[in-house]
Amino acid sequence: MTPIFKFTSSPRGTSRMIYLHLLLLAFTSYLACVCQLTLSPALSLYGAQPNFLALIAILFLFSFPRWPPVFLSSYFGLLCDLISPGPLGLFLSTFTLSGLLLSHLLPRFRPHLLSRLLLTLLFTTLCTLHPPSSLYTTILSFPFLLLPR
Repeated sequence: MTPIFKFTSSPRGTSRMIYLHLLLLAFTSYLACVCQLTLSPALSLYGAQPNFLALIAILFLFSFPRWPPVFLSSYFGLLCDLISPGPLGLFLSTFTLSGLLLSHLLPRFRPHLLSRLLLTLLFTTLCTLHPPSSLYTTILSFPFLLLPR
Protein backbone atom coordinates (compact mmCIF):
# COMPACT_ATOMS: atom_id res chain seq x y z
CA MET A 1 0.00 0.00 0.00
CA THR A 2 1.47 3.33 -1.03
CA PRO A 3 1.20 6.30 1.33
CA ILE A 4 -0.94 9.28 0.39
CA PHE A 5 1.89 11.77 0.89
CA LYS A 6 5.54 10.89 0.52
CA PHE A 7 7.63 12.98 2.89
CA THR A 8 11.01 12.67 1.25
CA SER A 9 13.87 15.08 1.36
CA SER A 10 14.66 14.87 -2.35
CA PRO A 11 14.46 17.18 -4.23
CA ARG A 12 15.56 19.76 -1.74
CA GLY A 13 12.73 21.72 -0.17
CA THR A 14 9.92 19.43 -1.33
CA SER A 15 9.05 18.18 2.15
CA ARG A 16 9.03 21.74 3.46
CA MET A 17 6.51 22.73 0.79
CA ILE A 18 4.30 19.76 1.70
CA TYR A 19 4.33 20.82 5.34
CA LEU A 20 3.48 24.39 4.33
CA HIS A 21 0.59 23.13 2.20
CA LEU A 22 -0.70 21.05 5.10
CA LEU A 23 -0.44 24.09 7.36
CA LEU A 24 -2.35 26.11 4.78
CA LEU A 25 -4.98 23.36 4.63
CA ALA A 26 -5.37 23.38 8.42
CA PHE A 27 -5.63 27.17 8.63
CA THR A 28 -8.10 27.55 5.77
CA SER A 29 -10.25 24.68 7.01
CA TYR A 30 -10.41 26.32 10.45
CA LEU A 31 -11.32 29.63 8.83
CA ALA A 32 -13.97 27.93 6.67
CA CYS A 33 -15.50 26.27 9.75
CA VAL A 34 -15.68 29.61 11.55
CA CYS A 35 -17.24 31.26 8.49
CA GLN A 36 -19.70 28.37 8.10
CA LEU A 37 -20.87 28.72 11.69
CA THR A 38 -20.97 32.52 11.90
CA LEU A 39 -21.26 34.12 8.46
CA SER A 40 -23.37 31.54 6.66
CA PRO A 41 -26.59 32.21 8.63
CA ALA A 42 -25.99 35.97 8.32
CA LEU A 43 -25.60 35.75 4.53
CA SER A 44 -28.77 33.70 4.04
CA LEU A 45 -30.91 34.72 1.05
CA TYR A 46 -34.41 33.22 0.96
CA GLY A 47 -33.28 30.09 2.76
CA ALA A 48 -30.13 29.56 0.68
CA GLN A 49 -26.92 29.65 2.70
CA PRO A 50 -23.42 29.51 1.26
CA ASN A 51 -21.35 26.45 2.14
CA PHE A 52 -17.88 27.77 2.88
CA LEU A 53 -16.44 24.30 3.39
CA ALA A 54 -17.49 23.28 -0.11
CA LEU A 55 -16.05 26.56 -1.40
CA ILE A 56 -12.67 25.95 0.21
CA ALA A 57 -12.74 22.29 -0.88
CA ILE A 58 -13.26 23.20 -4.52
CA LEU A 59 -10.54 25.86 -4.34
CA PHE A 60 -8.09 23.31 -2.94
CA LEU A 61 -9.10 20.80 -5.60
CA PHE A 62 -8.36 23.32 -8.35
CA SER A 63 -5.23 24.79 -6.74
CA PHE A 64 -3.42 21.59 -5.79
CA PRO A 65 -4.01 19.10 -8.62
CA ARG A 66 -1.36 16.64 -7.35
CA TRP A 67 -3.22 16.03 -4.09
CA PRO A 68 -5.77 13.20 -4.17
CA PRO A 69 -9.21 14.80 -4.73
CA VAL A 70 -11.04 12.10 -2.77
CA PHE A 71 -8.83 12.73 0.27
CA LEU A 72 -9.43 16.47 0.22
CA SER A 73 -13.16 16.25 -0.37
CA SER A 74 -13.66 13.59 2.31
CA TYR A 75 -11.63 15.71 4.77
CA PHE A 76 -13.91 18.69 4.19
CA GLY A 77 -16.96 16.42 4.31
CA LEU A 78 -15.89 15.17 7.72
CA LEU A 79 -15.45 18.73 8.92
CA CYS A 80 -18.88 19.63 7.59
CA ASP A 81 -20.35 16.62 9.42
CA LEU A 82 -18.71 17.61 12.67
CA ILE A 83 -20.03 21.19 12.69
CA SER A 84 -23.51 20.64 11.25
CA PRO A 85 -26.59 19.14 12.85
CA GLY A 86 -27.97 16.04 11.23
CA PRO A 87 -26.93 12.47 10.69
CA LEU A 88 -23.23 11.81 10.98
CA GLY A 89 -21.70 10.66 7.71
CA LEU A 90 -24.12 12.38 5.33
CA PHE A 91 -21.75 15.12 4.22
CA LEU A 92 -18.77 12.78 4.38
CA SER A 93 -20.39 10.47 1.85
CA THR A 94 -21.65 13.25 -0.43
CA PHE A 95 -18.32 15.11 -0.41
CA THR A 96 -16.41 11.87 -1.03
CA LEU A 97 -18.62 10.82 -3.94
CA SER A 98 -18.41 14.32 -5.37
CA GLY A 99 -14.62 14.25 -5.07
CA LEU A 100 -14.51 10.86 -6.77
CA LEU A 101 -16.59 12.21 -9.66
CA LEU A 102 -14.50 15.36 -9.80
CA SER A 103 -11.26 13.36 -9.85
CA HIS A 104 -12.35 11.86 -13.17
CA LEU A 105 -13.50 15.19 -14.61
CA LEU A 106 -10.70 17.53 -13.46
CA PRO A 107 -7.99 16.42 -15.92
CA ARG A 108 -10.29 17.09 -18.86
CA PHE A 109 -11.75 20.48 -17.93
CA ARG A 110 -9.24 22.33 -15.75
CA PRO A 111 -7.94 25.23 -17.89
CA HIS A 112 -11.18 26.97 -18.86
CA LEU A 113 -13.06 29.32 -16.52
CA LEU A 114 -16.52 28.30 -17.71
CA SER A 115 -15.74 24.62 -17.21
CA ARG A 116 -14.35 25.39 -13.75
CA LEU A 117 -17.59 27.20 -12.89
CA LEU A 118 -19.66 24.26 -14.12
CA LEU A 119 -17.52 21.81 -12.15
CA THR A 120 -17.92 24.03 -9.08
CA LEU A 121 -21.69 24.06 -9.56
CA LEU A 122 -21.72 20.27 -9.97
CA PHE A 123 -19.53 19.73 -6.91
CA THR A 124 -21.51 22.07 -4.66
CA THR A 125 -24.86 20.69 -5.85
CA LEU A 126 -23.79 17.16 -5.01
CA CYS A 127 -22.26 18.24 -1.69
CA THR A 128 -24.95 20.50 -0.29
CA LEU A 129 -27.98 18.61 -1.66
CA HIS A 130 -29.73 21.99 -1.94
CA PRO A 131 -29.57 23.61 -5.42
CA PRO A 132 -30.16 27.24 -4.31
CA SER A 133 -27.34 26.98 -1.78
CA SER A 134 -25.05 25.44 -4.36
CA LEU A 135 -25.77 28.24 -6.83
CA TYR A 136 -25.07 30.78 -4.09
CA THR A 137 -21.76 29.07 -3.23
CA THR A 138 -20.80 28.95 -6.92
CA ILE A 139 -21.47 32.67 -7.30
CA LEU A 140 -19.31 33.35 -4.24
CA SER A 141 -16.51 31.21 -5.69
CA PHE A 142 -16.30 33.16 -8.95
CA PRO A 143 -13.73 35.75 -7.77
CA PHE A 144 -11.53 32.99 -6.32
CA LEU A 145 -11.61 31.03 -9.55
CA LEU A 146 -10.18 34.04 -11.38
CA LEU A 147 -7.01 33.90 -9.29
CA PRO A 148 -4.02 32.29 -11.00
CA ARG A 149 -2.75 28.99 -9.65
